Amino acid sequence: MRKYLLVILCFSSLLHSVSALNSDGVTLLSFSRHWTFVPPNISSSWNASDSTPCSWLGVQCDRAHNVVSLNLTSYGIYGHLGPEIGLLSHLHTFVLGYNGLSGNLPLQLGNCSSLWYLDLSGNSFSGQIPNTLRNLQNVRYLDFSFNVLSGEIPQFLFEIPQLEQLYLKNNTLSGSIPTNVGNMTEIFFLYLSFNKLSGTIPSSIGNCSKLVALSLGDNLLQGVIPESLGVLESLVFLNIRNNSLSGSIPSSLGQLRELSLLTFSYNYHLSGIIPAELGKLTKIWKLGLVSNNLTGNIPQELGNCTSLTVLDLSSNRLEGEIPNELGKFPSMKFLDLGSNRLEGEIPSELGKLSTLVYLSLRINNLSGKIPKEIGNCSSLKALDLMSNRLVGEIPCELANLRELQFLALSHQNLSGNLPLELGNYKFLYNLDLGDNRLEGEIPREFGKLSELQYFNLYNNSLSGNIPLELENCPALRHFNLRSNKLEGEIPSELGKLSNLSLLDLSSNNLSGEIPSELGKLSNLNSLDLSSNNLSGEIPAGIWKIQTLENILLFENNLFGELTINHMNLSMSSPTSLKSLHLQSNKLSGEFPQFLKDSSNLATLDLGENKFAGIIPAWVGQTLSNLIILRLRSNNFFGQIPHEFCNLKFLQILDVAQNNLTGYIPQCVNHFNAMMVKSTSSDPLDPCKEIRVRSYVFLRVTIWLKGGHYDYTGTRLCLIKSIDFSNNKLSGVMPNEVTSLVGLVSLNLSTNLLKGEIPVSIGNMRLLESLDLSTNQLSGEIPSSIASLNFLGTVNFSYNNLKGKIPTGTQMQSFEASSFVGNGLCGPPLPNCTTHGGTHDHTDGNDEGSDHGIDWSLLSKVLGYIVGMCGFLGPLLYNRSWRIAYFRWIDTVWFKLRYCYW
Repeated sequence: MRKYLLVILCFSSLLHSVSALNSDGVTLLSFSRHWTFVPPNISSSWNASDSTPCSWLGVQCDRAHNVVSLNLTSYGIYGHLGPEIGLLSHLHTFVLGYNGLSGNLPLQLGNCSSLWYLDLSGNSFSGQIPNTLRNLQNVRYLDFSFNVLSGEIPQFLFEIPQLEQLYLKNNTLSGSIPTNVGNMTEIFFLYLSFNKLSGTIPSSIGNCSKLVALSLGDNLLQGVIPESLGVLESLVFLNIRNNSLSGSIPSSLGQLRELSLLTFSYNYHLSGIIPAELGKLTKIWKLGLVSNNLTGNIPQELGNCTSLTVLDLSSNRLEGEIPNELGKFPSMKFLDLGSNRLEGEIPSELGKLSTLVYLSLRINNLSGKIPKEIGNCSSLKALDLMSNRLVGEIPCELANLRELQFLALSHQNLSGNLPLELGNYKFLYNLDLGDNRLEGEIPREFGKLSELQYFNLYNNSLSGNIPLELENCPALRHFNLRSNKLEGEIPSELGKLSNLSLLDLSSNNLSGEIPSELGKLSNLNSLDLSSNNLSGEIPAGIWKIQTLENILLFENNLFGELTINHMNLSMSSPTSLKSLHLQSNKLSGEFPQFLKDSSNLATLDLGENKFAGIIPAWVGQTLSNLIILRLRSNNFFGQIPHEFCNLKFLQILDVAQNNLTGYIPQCVNHFNAMMVKSTSSDPLDPCKEIRVRSYVFLRVTIWLKGGHYDYTGTRLCLIKSIDFSNNKLSGVMPNEVTSLVGLVSLNLSTNLLKGEIPVSIGNMRLLESLDLSTNQLSGEIPSSIASLNFLGTVNFSYNNLKGKIPTGTQMQSFEASSFVGNGLCGPPLPNCTTHGGTHDHTDGNDEGSDHGIDWSLLSKVLGYIVGMCGFLGPLLYNRSWRIAYFRWIDTVWFKLRYCYW
């Protein structure tokens, strides 16, 4: 290093002899050559023809023309920090903060032994902090924050005797906080937050008696909060948020009488109670204990902290009632007690918080009515009481909150009508009153809410028509009125809400046609008009909205064909479409050809309609992201396309109740998602796909365990199902089907399948429902099927099966009707004979032996005789019945001959 500096000195002397610029000036010019970009105001000022650099921008000198200060903060300099800095031996202030400098800190920086103020913050310096900086024994201010420095914090930094301020925040420093931190007896400000520091907080930190601000937040610190922090009587700022601290909050912190900010938020293992001693912190203005594991009651002593402006105790396990004393804060602006277990009524004393801007009591067990005194909080901009057990009507006094922008009262038991006065909020952008017991009509006055963006009244008992005046809410983005008792037609005026991204009017009593004006909603993302009484055809404009991801129109009376020619479409469906549910309507025609380019489609449900024709092969080629494909109860014919096997994410496939023929494709073992369990560890797991596509509106009806079940949302990731029932499929049951070990339900019933049941069916360990009934299957039921422990429903009836029913706890628990119509024997059917027949439970010497009367056959014969007597008897003894019967026979005979012969 000495040789290198000697070369620089010689070079500097040469320049000096030529330009007459002193050595410090030459050093600065050499120093600046490491900068890849020098702002013009610097380059024009730093003139080599000057005798000294003392007039240069950012430079200060002493009387001997030695550079003592270099300050170029925020000048937009890019490049590196050159080693020449070590030649400025008189430098006491060096500031290059908030530029674009990068690379390692030069070792020569340690030669500037006169430095007492060093600020290199806001750059991109990397590497470790050089050990040579231990020579800076006079430094009082050191700021390396907002860089990408790595490695451990050197212990020598905590040995610098005069260091008063140390800022290392927002780097990537790791390792533990050095235990000698207690040696910093002159330190006032210590900021180590936003790094990757681990280990515990050294208890020796209690020796830093002059400490005013301590910030250790957003690291990986563990262990308990040291009791020794309670002796730092000068402490004003204490931040240890977002670590992994455990234990409880020390009561000794109540001795920090100068403390104004305290935050331990996001330490998820920090437990115990909130110490009542914190009520002694009379100067504290912010107390943040968010997302910990705190229990017990909220101390009423906190009411003594009269300087509090921000109190956030949300997302803990606090219980008990809200203390009335929380209404004593004269300067409170932010109060959040949400996501706890608080109970009792909301104190009316909170209405005394005249400066309150934000109040959240969401997700608790609060009961009673909403205090009308809340209407006195005239500065309130956000009121969030959602998800409690509040009852009664919405107080009209809330209309006094003229500054209100956010109102959430959803998920309660509120009743009564919607107050007309709510329409007077000039600044309201969020109105959420969903999931209550509100009734009556939607006030027309709501049309005055010109700033409204989110309008949620779902799951109530609202009636009447949708107000036309809502067209005057141009900012509206989310409009959700689902699950009410609204009636009448959908107002065409809704088509004027050009910013609308979600429109949900489902589960009401709306009638009439879908307004064609909805096709003008160019920003619409989700459209849900399902479960109404809508009729007519689907407007062609709907399919032209290129932003649409979710279309749900199921359970209506919609009709018409979905062909490009019929709808006069000049383009394909929206390429962004992810979910299309049209089931339970009267739609007809061929499979919608315009879906061919909807490659992002995840769920497609066309079930319970009148679609006909073949299922196109391109469904399995271009719709490669399908998770759910449901085409049941239509009139599709032809074969199941082999291209379906390309759908590796497919989780539910239902083509039941059509007229499909041909074989079951052997390539079903390419349904990769059906071959794995529903866990997040597999890259082909549909559960993972559903989570990735959490915005997709997933809902499907599945025939499972002998009944129809509705599955919605992420619950679907637990269901994998194939239903080919009620078609005319022939051939054998492919052995490849049994490789779909993730299947929960398999239904191949009512087809023309032959051959034996694959022996490997026992591999399908997750099966809960299996139906192979009403086919022509032969052979025995494989014994491996007895190992399917999750089976809740099974049906082998009406095949050509024979032999003994496999022995197993599950198999013997099913009804005999699951096995009838075959040649099977054994429980739950009668026991088998040695020749494969059946016999009752008596031995051969009893009256009911094999050589006795076949009571089963006899009961059938007697039943037939009694039935015929019941039918023929009235005809023989009642002349008018006899004449009417034979006339009916003649009519049927005539129609048969006329129609078919």
